[in-house]
Amino acid sequence: MSYRHLTQEERYQIAALLSAGLSNVAIARQLGRHPSTIGRERRRNTGERTYRAASAHKAAQTRRHHASSRPQLPAEAFAQIEHGVSQQWSPVQIRGRCQLLGMAVPSHTSIYRYIHRHSLRHRLRLPKRRRGVAAHRSEGRAQEHVRQAQSLAKLLRPRPRCHDKARPPDCPLASAGLLHRRRRDPNHPPRAGAS
Repeated sequence: MSYRHLTQEERYQIAALLSAGLSNVAIARQLGRHPSTIGRERRRNTGERTYRAASAHKAAQTRRHHASSRPQLPAEAFAQIEHGVSQQWSPVQIRGRCQLLGMAVPSHTSIYRYIHRHSLRHRLRLPKRRRGVAAHRSEGRAQEHVRQAQSLAKLLRPRPRCHDKARPPDCPLASAGLLHRRRRDPNHPPRAGAS
């Protein structure tokens, strides 16, 4: 379901249904909205005594206008960002340069956003690296691959053949007393070369 703001008509309906004594849930059912939407509307726009639709709509419009009119950075800040990127400075260095010049200082995340929005990332010397859980997870995977390769190498290493009749005297299994003679199975013929 897509989000849409409450209209002035809906606010008048909320005021009328509240004066009739209905709850947030009942009002939400009538309007086809979620109960938390009605609760938020009442919490934000209830005056000193009751909810008034006209003043609620005016307050909502004012909040909406203030949210969309965020202070923008001056043009010289953007020029400084582009100059810093052309010099292969990091966004933190660009921010520091703006501070030294006494300009409006954008945050380094705003600088990264500007760089990505204007396709300047290829001009950075060291692009921003991935951090956080995903990076640690990939490091863990790499270490796991190394461990698996080492254990596989141990398995594939040739072992001394100590069970032969003519075993060498320095056989580690024989010196540990771990060898036993193979019993001959009377049902199976002897192997070629074995006596």
